[in-house]
Amino acid sequence: MSRLMTIDEYMDRTFSKASQPHINTVRRWIREGKLNAIKMGRSYYIEDQAGEEYANDSDKNKMDAVMAKILSA
Repeated sequence: MSRLMTIDEYMDRTFSKASQPHINTVRRWIREGKLNAIKMGRSYYIEDQAGEEYANDSDKNKMDAVMAKILSA
């Protein structure tokens, strides 16, 4: 089983600090099904694999790749 991350951890791993979307935007992506997450109580948890396809990307600013994936859904 893969490790679960909080939304904050996911944003830190996926986006540079300068390009992070607002946390409410990420929550909306989850509600709309654009980002897979598990809701436990009042919190969302995202599987570590959600950002894995970008983990090998040497570019620290991964926003373009993530935004393209989200907008294409």
